[in-house]
Amino acid sequence: MPEPDPSRKPPRRVWLWTPYALLVLAVLAWSGWWVFAAHQIAARMDAAQANARKAGFELAWSGRHINGYPFRLDVTLDGARVAETSGWALAAETLKGEAFAYAPDHWVIVASKGVTLTRPGAGAVAVTGQALRASVVAQANGAPRISIEGLKLAFTPQPGAKPFAFSSAGNLGLHLRQAPGGAVELFVQVDQGQAAPSGLLGAVAQGKPVSLAWQATLSKAGEAHGADFPSAVRAWAAAGGALTVERATLTAGQTVVEAKGGPLSADREGYLSGALDLNLKRAPQLITILAAQALIDPQAADSAARVAQARQSTANAPMALTFQAGRTTLGPVAISPAPKLY
Repeated sequence: MPEPDPSRKPPRRVWLWTPYALLVLAVLAWSGWWVFAAHQIAARMDAAQANARKAGFELAWSGRHINGYPFRLDVTLDGARVAETSGWALAAETLKGEAFAYAPDHWVIVASKGVTLTRPGAGAVAVTGQALRASVVAQANGAPRISIEGLKLAFTPQPGAKPFAFSSAGNLGLHLRQAPGGAVELFVQVDQGQAAPSGLLGAVAQGKPVSLAWQATLSKAGEAHGADFPSAVRAWAAAGGALTVERATLTAGQTVVEAKGGPLSADREGYLSGALDLNLKRAPQLITILAAQALIDPQAADSAARVAQARQSTANAPMALTFQAGRTTLGPVAISPAPKLY
């Protein structure tokens, strides 16, 4: 008789349900992380609001919604507003920020209904367009990296407000990033702009397109702190902060203005101080417009125009635009008070 087959142990089924158990644990762990991250965002926003209030700023919203589970962190603010005591303010009816849950230090922010910019003494301007968005990336040390982009924008002064320099812009770019030594690099670009007819830029452009490119480095940016803009500028200047213009170009119709140099800062009275190298195309016409709008001394306009014309005929040699002791000087000619920063 053949020997009977040996008894077999029941098959193990652990590997059938282990993957499902691991999946459930992973989902629970990820859900816990998402809830923790959402609570952290809310707590940090509340702390930022309290710190802003202590510093004299307004940081407010009428409603806040945090969602996006499972892979995103979405924060939607209704009635968002930030303001400081000297009069500058920025408000948005709806502001939505989005980040991946695994990368909460990189946010994309969209103002789908535009924003309203309030200027001290000049009133509010509504900014709307095809797109208005920003990218904010937190840095381990120093200022965050910020990029703001606007497409097909319209600038509409609100009732009672003064005109804005631009009435529209095909493309707007604002960029801020940290530089070595505690400095911050700034870059502003406007393409396919249209100037408001009633303003200085409109008088210069004469209905033609306007473009602007401005790149500068701000040293000791971390020293610019205070309850309002004047306080921040005073603290920054007292700490030795300065602005160096790497390049600046304004093209308005046939008029071209190019500038670079520095360093620029603020003196004890709040006036701009420093110097720039200036190149002007159609300088006499530009100086005439500035004099007609009382932005420079009409009695000094003829002398300034002759100086500018002489420099243009010398292979476009740059002129010194100097801000010192509360006065602005073009070459050897004093043309106006220096711009007052606060």
